[in-house]
Amino acid sequence: MSPEHLRALAVATAWIAPFRFVLGGSAMLEAHGIPVAVGDLDLVVDSEASALDAAPWQSAGPVVRRKPFCSEWILRFDVEGVGVDFIGGLAIEVGDRIVQFPVRSIGTLRVDGRDVPLADPADWYHLYRFYRPDRAEAIASVWDRDLLDEAAARLGMPHQIG
Repeated sequence: MSPEHLRALAVATAWIAPFRFVLGGSAMLEAHGIPVAVGDLDLVVDSEASALDAAPWQSAGPVVRRKPFCSEWILRFDVEGVGVDFIGGLAIEVGDRIVQFPVRSIGTLRVDGRDVPLADPADWYHLYRFYRPDRAEAIASVWDRDLLDEAAARLGMPHQIG
């Protein structure tokens, strides 16, 4: 992650410290050693953290949902020049049902003296399968297949893409 990403992550996570959250997306993948380019920062929080709409940054406001996403809410901010998405109740549509992704972490990233919890790449593998197959492939190329299968069972998702 760039120094700008790390500064923005420090500021954003200090703001949401009272809530349960994990760092997801490309920054989480990079922190777990999965080689991807880091774009914006995705912080997944429990849905009751809706007080974030009062965050001190200029906000683009609520983000319009696009399939397959059906999260309870998404707020986009510019934090120190870096896009930061706060996602409450991360969920996607899979066929005729909604799959809710847990706010669970495996590991942390030390940023500005604070441990930032990292989302489980196995969970995000199953999220990326439905909209970013390149990211799913990046995870599958380095992550233990048994962990991917366990995540599929935990999420109640089919194991195979397609």
